[in-house]
Amino acid sequence: RESGHRALHVGQISFVRRLSDRGEDSLVIANADGSNEQTIVTRKQPDFFSMSGPSWSPDGKTIAVGAGRSDRDGRYMTVVGVDIPAHIEQPLTSRRFTGVGRVAWRGPQGNELLINALEQTLGLYQIWLIALPDGDARRVTNDLSDYRDLSLTADAGILAVTQSDQLSNLWSMESAAPESARQITSGKYDGYYGLDWRPDGQLVYSSSNGGNQDIWQMDAGGSNQRQLTSEARSNVWPTVSADGRYIIFTSDRTGTLHLWRVDRDGNNPVQLTNGSGEDWASISPDGR
Repeated sequence: RESGHRALHVGQISFVRRLSDRGEDSLVIANADGSNEQTIVTRKQPDFFSMSGPSWSPDGKTIAVGAGRSDRDGRYMTVVGVDIPAHIEQPLTSRRFTGVGRVAWRGPQGNELLINALEQTLGLYQIWLIALPDGDARRVTNDLSDYRDLSLTADAGILAVTQSDQLSNLWSMESAAPESARQITSGKYDGYYGLDWRPDGQLVYSSSNGGNQDIWQMDAGGSNQRQLTSEARSNVWPTVSADGRYIIFTSDRTGTLHLWRVDRDGNNPVQLTNGSGEDWASISPDGR
């Protein structure tokens, strides 16, 4: 699998080649007609390069690309600069992201990078600006849209982005009467990351109405909506115990997705797992 991006100096292209059977990603340059390929650097799993496309520096000596790595704190992505003559990569920022997509070099002096990056698991890609050489990263966008790609004009005066938006709402209907279906929420990600019934007929569901993905509850008709969780960027996939006493859900509040439990009112959070990352629980009928 290959992911290419046009070169910023005439006659060459750069791209990432993924060889899944070997478990390696390579950053490659070649002439515009595909001839004279040169592998600049290679990463072996679990390290990898972003498949969304690298970017040449204005002087043509460095290629910036999203790169992934794992350490004792978990898996993360950042942006590295690859020195083409020396075949050496160096980090361009110390900022850790969950995901890094397209990279674009900005400015004739090559002192800024624009990227679309994911700050949290199950979050939204936003546009970030990385100042060089110190590597400080700040968000350019801060909204509920998902920016999946970007490209700069040659003079870096205009940024074009692909904006993805999603509407997900909860509906209710009687099982024997499809014509009774009606919408009962009006958020953007209501129920997208899970929902479950309580024994008393209330509905527990995921929603981003509070800014992050959290667990909410409401009456079956959509009234009395109330947020039950916070303290994380992603609290998702709720499952209610058969007696209605507990809610089990997935949370990244410690930095990695684990299973957590709260009481029916959202209080007394308890971490249930502590592995390398767990997701989407199901409770046995006896509650054990």
